[in-house]
Amino acid sequence: MIFPPGAEEPPPYPPESLTVDQIRYALSQWFLARRYGRHARRLLLQDAAALIAYHRRHNTEAKLSHTRTMRTTLLNLGIDVDRIRSCLESNFALYC
Repeated sequence: MIFPPGAEEPPPYPPESLTVDQIRYALSQWFLARRYGRHARRLLLQDAAALIAYHRRHNTEAKLSHTRTMRTTLLNLGIDVDRIRSCLESNFALYC
């Protein structure tokens, strides 16, 4: 299996978190790599894996940053998101 450079094991992201564009890019690189020899194919696929890993890390960091910013903004408006009833983590929606 090919992992991002310097990684000995797969990243902690589940495969379901891949975007459609990342899957499309991986497949296009795989089809492109079939034309070349073993060494060039490996380099091409490693570069594709590194680029996808970079974007996954960047997206994860952006999501965390935006969540922190939004929570701070809501707290400044007097909204405590920890005290709001939510149906995301419970069966709350079944009882409303």
